[in-house]
Amino acid sequence: MPKVSQAKAAITRQNIINASLKICYEEGVINLTFSRIAQMAGTSRSGINAHFKRKEDIIDEMRPIIMSYVYEHMDFSSPEHFVSSYLHMLENDKKRAKISKNCVEIIGGVIGIQEAVNKIKGDPSAVKHAVLYIVGYLMTNDLYDHAVSLMDEKKGED
Repeated sequence: MPKVSQAKAAITRQNIINASLKICYEEGVINLTFSRIAQMAGTSRSGINAHFKRKEDIIDEMRPIIMSYVYEHMDFSSPEHFVSSYLHMLENDKKRAKISKNCVEIIGGVIGIQEAVNKIKGDPSAVKHAVLYIVGYLMTNDLYDHAVSLMDEKKGED
């Protein structure tokens, strides 16, 4: 079997990352499977395995991209400004809000939380509470949205 050139391998790797980002952005992390990524990237599961052994490896590659996009307009000058700017983004920037909610497992994971804590200036205790408030807000609203969706489906069946 012929060896794949480094250039082609780099393109395939980037296609896998791009497909993974699109899945997370549009469908949520829960739908990020090797089968779904392979389908969207136009490669095979073994093609993905040549670049990423585990889904977590792909997530590690995507995390800085997602965090950078979501945090682009955040105010990290104080815990209060962070919470205010995050809530403003959720209410007024539908695209970033959707990505933030769909990728809460990435943003709200240990590494994502630590990154936010490190960026926010202010009293460490207040910073911790601000970050946990936002993570809780995202998770609670996601559960609420899911519950409403299930109730709407149930009504449609009656």
